[in-house]
Amino acid sequence: VRQGMERPAPEPAPAPTRLYGLRVLLVEDDALNRDVALEVLSLLGAQAVAVGDGQAAIEALRAEPDGFDAVLMDMELPVLDGLEATRRIRQEPRLRHLPVIAMTANQAVTDAQACLAAGMDAHLAKPFTMEALAETVTERVAHARAAGRRPAMPQPPPPRPAPRDEPAPDVRAAFRRAVPQYVQRLDDGLMQRQRAALQTVGHQLR
Repeated sequence: VRQGMERPAPEPAPAPTRLYGLRVLLVEDDALNRDVALEVLSLLGAQAVAVGDGQAAIEALRAEPDGFDAVLMDMELPVLDGLEATRRIRQEPRLRHLPVIAMTANQAVTDAQACLAAGMDAHLAKPFTMEALAETVTERVAHARAAGRRPAMPQPPPPRPAPRDEPAPDVRAAFRRAVPQYVQRLDDGLMQRQRAALQTVGHQLR
């Protein structure tokens, strides 16, 4: 570097992969988990619609078979669990190539195998990073497009540029906002000695 000239500033770290232009169906029965996931998807730029059980997911997809680019499906759901919901989704010709991604606290190898056997495209175990979520969704959407599935939004609105001083999206911030509510539910369970309630909240915090 010649005297009197400043060194160039280092290149900023690459931003996480974004999901701009994608419309995602989130299937999650727990309200707090659902709110966190919706916030994460929003931070990544996706447009998300949420339902609380597997049957509602099927109804939403039948109403708009070309209206979503991917589905994020919990395994343990009321009315109809995620595995059976996925099997029924795969029976719909117009949904055959729709990416269905398990987003669940069930981390065992057998759980991942059960998801794939049911027709899911990937298994994303909690806890996961925002980057892992974005990469999994974009990879599976790319496979679906290669197989002939069209974008849910052919002309999505342009993304809003983030201010230069805005911190990078962080999935931990979304979880931190939800933790106090989980702690309150743990306290309530301890006060009432409700073992089932404690096990449920523990599963949700995984």
